[in-house]
Amino acid sequence: MIPLEIGPELDPQVFAEGPGAWLELVLEIYGGFAGEAVVGLLLGVGLMVALYVHSGDMALPTVVLLLISPVLYGVLPGDYQQIAVVFIILGGVSATFTLLWRYVV
Repeated sequence: MIPLEIGPELDPQVFAEGPGAWLELVLEIYGGFAGEAVVGLLLGVGLMVALYVHSGDMALPTVVLLLISPVLYGVLPGDYQQIAVVFIILGGVSATFTLLWRYVV
């Protein structure tokens, strides 16, 4: 029987390394599979949907994404800064959409 190996090998001690170890694990799995920009897109859209469901308005997710993205860009290592760039793009697009929806439509 041929063993199936899907994804990276997960060491159980990764979960005991500290509070940020789970994020490193998620980024390792999805970053290796689809790239950092796609991970940023998934995280950003998930954050936007959760905040939109909570508030019922697009203003809160827009402001949160626009405020959190420069902080992430400065904090994340160089390989993962594309996640923050995707957050900036999502925040800009949602800000434009919100302004057009409120004042044009």
